[in-house]
Amino acid sequence: MYSEAFYRYRAQTYRVIFYTLLKQVNFLDIPEIQALGRFCCVDGSVFPAIITMTWAVYQQKRNAINLHLAFELNRMIPAQFLSTEANASERKILPHMLEVGVTYSADRGYVCFKLFHDIGAGQAHFIIRATANLVYDIYETLPVEMPEPWAPFFTGVEDRKIRLTNDSHQHAYRLVSFVAMGEYFSLITDRFDLRTSEVIMLYAYRWQVELIFRFLKRPMHGLHLMCHHSSGIEIQFTLYMISSYVSI
Repeated sequence: MYSEAFYRYRAQTYRVIFYTLLKQVNFLDIPEIQALGRFCCVDGSVFPAIITMTWAVYQQKRNAINLHLAFELNRMIPAQFLSTEANASERKILPHMLEVGVTYSADRGYVCFKLFHDIGAGQAHFIIRATANLVYDIYETLPVEMPEPWAPFFTGVEDRKIRLTNDSHQHAYRLVSFVAMGEYFSLITDRFDLRTSEVIMLYAYRWQVELIFRFLKRPMHGLHLMCHHSSGIEIQFTLYMISSYVSI
């Protein structure tokens, strides 16, 4: 039966197919991003599960899984993913997905001093939106480099070298702050080689990972889980990724 495929075979078998396909398919590179390095947007999204899936802990009367996804900006493709119970911390999952040399872009849910340190220790980098309560000391004001056509869309742009007051490691980071469309943004990163505008642009691309979740949930019907076992769910999402690549 069709459903037996999600129990009979090992999830790792499908992962091997998935990563082999990533190496063989000729995706369209984006030169403007490629010149700056390799970048991945990361986030997690909740998918509903039935009540009998007791391993998928979420709320008192509701179960769900969390799909953690790394979306590669250079080729505009999902590059890594992990599925867990919905209550699993996204901050604790990211270290398991780190690749050397990759810069990870994420929203405020990933703000964590230990995570910042772990990313650096893994020889990776990050651009993460800071929380409003972040406490820091300014050590240097950096030059703001923004294209002239951007001027009507951004105000109050600041670029500074900082140290986080409560960070036991006391690493030096960079804080890029600005107002866009009436909303205040503050981005923390360890990439001092990028221009101010490049930091903003790369964070703005983070929205691509949200579009992939929408694609998986709607056109790919990912809201309907074909298996109630964690291994079978991993197979299901791996097949979604494979089928989307084959169609390219």
